[in-house]
Amino acid sequence: MIRNFIAVDIPDEIKDKIAEIQMELQPILPKVSWVKPSNIHLTLKFLGDVAPEQIPSIEDVIRRTVEDQQPFNMEIGSIGAFKNFSQPKVLWIGVTTNATPIAKLAESLDSTLNCLSFPKEGRKFIPHLTIARIRNRISLTEFVSYFDAYDQMDYVPIHVKQISLIKSQLNSEGAVYTKLQTVQFGIG
Repeated sequence: MIRNFIAVDIPDEIKDKIAEIQMELQPILPKVSWVKPSNIHLTLKFLGDVAPEQIPSIEDVIRRTVEDQQPFNMEIGSIGAFKNFSQPKVLWIGVTTNATPIAKLAESLDSTLNCLSFPKEGRKFIPHLTIARIRNRISLTEFVSYFDAYDQMDYVPIHVKQISLIKSQLNSEGAVYTKLQTVQFGIG
């Protein structure tokens, strides 16, 4: 079985900016597990463990889903948390501008992959970049005003023109991601 997900890759200059934010936040949030900047991406659909023989069908679904998709720009900005700031499990930076195209793309993949027996998401898609995971019971509510300062930062727009099927391997150092397929938009 191969652990997989479908994602939008993030440009290095955005990853570098996020690395700066992580370094600024580390002293006030020492008990969180920071995502390596090289691993930051925007997940469209987590597939979980997949049999190798399913990969060609998944790749075909991805191709069909994006063949008529036009490239678009989106911007990131606000810091948020899943479940919430008082009971956080994940700290993220959200898409603040032009979130509709990415949400529609995620929903389209979710519906189409359901035909291959991948369960549909039970919750609303919130486009975001995970920057940290929180395993301990802590509250971040006291830091919300601190996080608000990052809403005003200047981020370079992300030009979304392709998506990738990515294999995730977990080891003692964390996750190692390998692109299995990258599909450009608008190529039928």
